[in-house]
Amino acid sequence: MIPRALALALLLLAPLLTVPAAASEAIAPHWDHLPAIGYQGEDLVFSWRAEDGSWSVAHGADRLDVQSGDDGRSRSVAVRIEDADSARDDVVFTRAAQSARVRLIRPGGGRQLAIDADCRHLLSAGTPAVLVLPRIESEADRRWGLLAALSTSESVTCEVVLREPAEDNGSGSGILGLIATAQSVDVAKRSVLILAAGSDGRVGWTHRAYRQCVAWLVADLECRAAAHVVLAGPIGPRADYANLAPLQRQVIDVANAYHCRLLDLSSMADDAHWQLAPGILGPRLNPSGEAALAALLRPWRSRAASTRE
Repeated sequence: MIPRALALALLLLAPLLTVPAAASEAIAPHWDHLPAIGYQGEDLVFSWRAEDGSWSVAHGADRLDVQSGDDGRSRSVAVRIEDADSARDDVVFTRAAQSARVRLIRPGGGRQLAIDADCRHLLSAGTPAVLVLPRIESEADRRWGLLAALSTSESVTCEVVLREPAEDNGSGSGILGLIATAQSVDVAKRSVLILAAGSDGRVGWTHRAYRQCVAWLVADLECRAAAHVVLAGPIGPRADYANLAPLQRQVIDVANAYHCRLLDLSSMADDAHWQLAPGILGPRLNPSGEAALAALLRPWRSRAASTRE
């Protein structure tokens, strides 16, 4: 039997010896802006609501300056990504006994990537993830890439096809979904055809961020020893041209910069491929549209090609 005095002492000390459950949980700031991607050598800006309290931010051994918004309702911090030092691959937010991390993921390091339930952000093993891309798209790269693309227009037989799931309701996981899906595919010494998702035309991407995401996917496949990468799309009905044309130009830009082959799918804009009923167009290809797409892809697919969605 425990003596009464000892029992009383343990009772008094219990609050000091026990960590409250809430304090041990990682609670992230309520983000106003969580970037999807950024170039190495540039600042990544994170912002969150001021009512969340005072979060301190560290990147590696560096403590970063947190700025207040002009209206006092937000806080922000700029993180400069200079190199590929793995010790600096986390941005850590701390407040009292709480902490949260954002993982910085470079091409070749995305094995644990998945997309969140809202299809708006990437996660790495459940932790928010931001993609980091080395900048190679100098003017010289683009001029050389254009010549390379023009001189290698013949088809390449691809063993892997990456495309958005056909059964999606039209909201779609887009380029981020393709990035996450690609991580589960063995691409070493295999050629990969990427069919960019038409749903990205409805997401509101900035052209720069979209181009960076496509480039990150290509760079990741190259880091994982893919033999060739072929880019195509995004595709949609002619009525969506205003939204899709700028994204198509970004895909062409990436193909030029990374010396990828480019598959022309402009004929897929025919409304007949998207018509659900007279005068009604759907967000997905109808059966005849799928057949037309399959015919265009046939010279680029091996008989044993796997489609990953």
